[in-house]
Amino acid sequence: MPENNHKDDLQARAHELLERAEEAIERSDFDRATALCTEAIGLNSDNYQAYHMRGVCRVERGKHDAGVNLRSKVLKLDPTIMKGEYELAIEDFNKAIEIGRYYPRAYHSRGLAYMLKGDFKRAIADYDRVIAMNPRNVDAYRDRGLAYVLKGDIPRGIEDYNKAMEMTITPNKPRLNSWTHHLETAEEEAAEFQGK
Repeated sequence: MPENNHKDDLQARAHELLERAEEAIERSDFDRATALCTEAIGLNSDNYQAYHMRGVCRVERGKHDAGVNLRSKVLKLDPTIMKGEYELAIEDFNKAIEIGRYYPRAYHSRGLAYMLKGDFKRAIADYDRVIAMNPRNVDAYRDRGLAYVLKGDIPRGIEDYNKAMEMTITPNKPRLNSWTHHLETAEEEAAEFQGK
């Protein structure tokens, strides 16, 4: 019985650390959030959400440290893209997926990390998994569309953007307009990238 109480205490402490990590993320303090997630993992190594959150912190810290704009860095394949801890983030997402197989957020986040590295094939494969788990995931269609556009497959990207827009409630016009702008910008940048 005392062993169960100890395990419960560790899980409660890990949960508290993750709440503090979320607060640090809101302040863009990714170093602190990463440290808190690592501490939570030390207390409960089966907590897939802790691995996922630490991976997200690493991606965000890399984007923040490099001062990147996602689309321009991916399209120009700037070497500073590797400055982010994308490989470590991918390892964390892999661990989250290994522990919590049906955790679409980890696949989605890993897809973003792959996209930031310019590995569009793997990014698309992860977005495919998210969509297989939840065919109504608008963000997965949108992000897979971006990956297709960045890969140079503009028709497939447009198809995914259209699918995402179809699933969005009509009164949400500002979001649709931003997607249209997002697509137009991505198409222009993809054309520029392919022309180099």
